[in-house]
Amino acid sequence: MRQDTIEPLRLPSGTTLVIVPDSSAPATAIVASVRIGGVEQRRQAGIAALLARMLGGDSQGRTPELLQRDVEGFGVLGTQYDGNQLALWSVCPPTEAALVQSSQALLLNTLAQPRFTEGALEQARMDQLRAVTLWSEDLVPRLLRALQARALGTELAVQGDSESLRRVSVADVQAFYGRYCTPERTTIAVVGKFEADVARRWVETSLNIGDWSQRSISTKELLPTTEPIPPGLRDRFVPSLRGVSALAVGYLFPGLSQPTARTDWAALLVLDAVLGLGKACRLFRLRDDQALAYEVRSQLLPARDATLWSAYLLGNQDPALMKQALLNTLAEAAQKPILEIEIARAKALLLAQRNQQRQLVLTRARTLVWAESSGLGAAFELEFVRRIEAVKRSEVERVARTLLSGNPVIVRTRTEG
Repeated sequence: MRQDTIEPLRLPSGTTLVIVPDSSAPATAIVASVRIGGVEQRRQAGIAALLARMLGGDSQGRTPELLQRDVEGFGVLGTQYDGNQLALWSVCPPTEAALVQSSQALLLNTLAQPRFTEGALEQARMDQLRAVTLWSEDLVPRLLRALQARALGTELAVQGDSESLRRVSVADVQAFYGRYCTPERTTIAVVGKFEADVARRWVETSLNIGDWSQRSISTKELLPTTEPIPPGLRDRFVPSLRGVSALAVGYLFPGLSQPTARTDWAALLVLDAVLGLGKACRLFRLRDDQALAYEVRSQLLPARDATLWSAYLLGNQDPALMKQALLNTLAEAAQKPILEIEIARAKALLLAQRNQQRQLVLTRARTLVWAESSGLGAAFELEFVRRIEAVKRSEVERVARTLLSGNPVIVRTRTEG
């Protein structure tokens, strides 16, 4: 797998820029990420999700229709909020003219100079309410949201609910944007076919128009320290849908702002693959060997302050039986040796998965932005193959003991009858 040069740059405004030229790429992707977590929007649940949708539909001096027309002229533009980062991206053909249009539309018109009109807010609100309704009707998102809230010690719905979303005004969104969408919170990655100096020039040119580069550093929030999960915490229950039994178990791991977590990140990825990646993983045996579930998944949710590793089962068995079998499987991983063949299989899957992802410039750019802004560092992506190959079985076993010897959070459906 060929590696590209990654050079994180600190622009004079405070924005971090990662440029990865690739002469073989069929397109160019620009991704901008602003660090906005749940703590920043704890007073107004869902406001960051509304902001993301408004940024994607309106911009300074142009109606949403004109913005869409211009975007379709050179590529694609999108926005998303995941509870940790507000991301904006654009993909365009591998020409300088397209790069100019893409950077100006994404960085100047969308990120740096949004208009915040009533029409844009109403459309964003409608779209977000529809999304929240769909999530509430799906058992897995509801199960995992309850697990995250319990594990991280907050009941804040980062995507909002019907009541909180309807309370947000245009002035609220504008004030939130002004406070948190600032250069020192922003990371930009450009990946594709271009000259490095050309990409940097047009990124800086786009951001230097208007007041973006002159914005003062915002007051940083004091992020709460995530407390360990207390012993003896009772299970949380969620309603079942159509008689399906569901169970999710979660464990806390240090966030990526902590050096120990960054050091152990490659080993944690291998452990996650041993437990939950592919049909030969340990969790999948609960489906094939014990017939306790028809869907088995693990999920790794890293953040700067705390990482949550979780696994969930969907089936038609007694949730209490599913719970005991899952906890036994995870306890075994913490207490007994992990086989070398399991480590080798996990590494092969991770490297194959990453090799596939690296074929897409947008995925590469988003991964770089996430790594840099989360605290892991963009260089991890450059060294991904070496870092994964260097992981030792002893390191995976140590991380397994650290992660799985802690107290779990458990969310499940009730036993019927």
